[in-house]
Amino acid sequence: MQTAPSRAVIARLGIAQTLAWGSTYYLPAMLATPMARDLGVSPPTIFAAFSAALVVSALVGPSAGRMIDRHGGRPMLVAMSVVFALGLAGLGAAQGVIGLFAAWLVLGIGMGAGLYEAAFATLVGLYGHRSRGAITGITLIAGFASTVGWPLSTYMEAHIGWRGACFAWAVLHVTLGLALNCSMPRRESDGTPPAEASAPSSSPSPSPSPSPSPSPSPSSAPAPSSAPAPSSSSSSSSSSSSAPAPSPSSAPAPAPSPSSAPSPAPAPSSSSAPAPAPAPSSAPAPAPSPAPSPPPSPAPSPSPSPSPSPSPSPASASASAPSRSPSPAPAQALASIALSFVFAATWFISTAMAAHLPRLLQAGGATLATAVTVGALIGPAQVGARLLEFGFLRQIHPLLSARLAAALHPIGAAAFAIAGAPAAALFGVLHGAGNGILTIAKGTLPLVIFGPSGYGHRQGVLMVPARIAQALAPWLFGLCLDAFGIGALWVSSALGVMAVVMLMMLRGIPR
Repeated sequence: MQTAPSRAVIARLGIAQTLAWGSTYYLPAMLATPMARDLGVSPPTIFAAFSAALVVSALVGPSAGRMIDRHGGRPMLVAMSVVFALGLAGLGAAQGVIGLFAAWLVLGIGMGAGLYEAAFATLVGLYGHRSRGAITGITLIAGFASTVGWPLSTYMEAHIGWRGACFAWAVLHVTLGLALNCSMPRRESDGTPPAEASAPSSSPSPSPSPSPSPSPSPSSAPAPSSAPAPSSSSSSSSSSSSAPAPSPSSAPAPAPSPSSAPSPAPAPSSSSAPAPAPAPSSAPAPAPSPAPSPPPSPAPSPSPSPSPSPSPSPASASASAPSRSPSPAPAQALASIALSFVFAATWFISTAMAAHLPRLLQAGGATLATAVTVGALIGPAQVGARLLEFGFLRQIHPLLSARLAAALHPIGAAAFAIAGAPAAALFGVLHGAGNGILTIAKGTLPLVIFGPSGYGHRQGVLMVPARIAQALAPWLFGLCLDAFGIGALWVSSALGVMAVVMLMMLRGIPR
């Protein structure tokens, strides 16, 4: 894993994502009407093909994420530049409904493996936990995709037609997009997902066995006594070492240290005569407290020593092993369900507002001019919130900023429902700010909750319900708006409140 994301990497990937979003997700808004007119279909048919592409992207996401985990994101992003170009070229060459849907299905593959989720997984594969700032930077740049994509598509449609616009976008992908994605750094260790930096901390637990630490400590211990290191043969070794033991003049140092009268010698050293590891466990009665792992070396069976001797080493090993190893599957499953719901609910709200905000504001008493002005405020509010996240909110936990962001839409909706048209601008700004931060949270929350290992596949799985909700949101919220008018805000507000509740349930999930 590399050190930290550079500004050049963030800029290149951000520009590539701006191109990808502007030529796919934001394409139908500007080209649906001329497409429908030339192909002899209704505009809803164009959006139906777009919804089918979103469903395909949901199905492709998990497999694409798994491949990014194994091989890094650079090959996937490079391949998706080609897929985007093929889909746009097919769309420009479409002559009927079959060609239209076929082209959008190809674009759906590119959207499932080449938009934010793939970019986030690429960064996590390169930088691990240090990629949060880079994720924010990419969303900050790509947040201008509609600002760039809509005027550019409109300009090209006016001068070269919608087919020429699709072909021009395809050329941009095989030139600019392909070059940007090819310039991305390779992952240092392909095939192995990034591991936690603290992963090896669980291995040192079985280290009580080595005995070099006590052996050098007693300087007065006789050198020949280092031979009986294996405690299992301590009885035979003690009998053989008892002959040379008297040669050293130190009286308190003989092997049967517990029976030796001079107490001052064994007490301070805790490993009286026998310098090897067995000696400290058997010398004084209070000494077994440190870690009497080996069985009692002296033949006299002191009752306290045999009982703790076999137990401490397995106990310590078993106590330290579960501290890191147990990954509670139920807790992680519940966290995955909660995150899936949060992403689905917030994407439903975002897509519904993008499709119906002007009509919703007019149903609440705002004029058309006010509705257009409020709609224009959403983009700057998103960018401003992402700047706030990049500068200040990144100092706090992503869960806290996500809870705040998810609450902004219900708060703005309540203000608009109570005050009416005068609060329309406040509603638009709060909704845009919340949506801007939640876009970042979609990349950072899985990272901080589950870690970088397997991030790409997990991100793809978590986004499946969100993609489906995104595909259904314009139609379902349109039905609610037709049935309830401004009361449709209660639907989106309820989803926002439920997302906040789910985020409140998420805490540190052990992994």
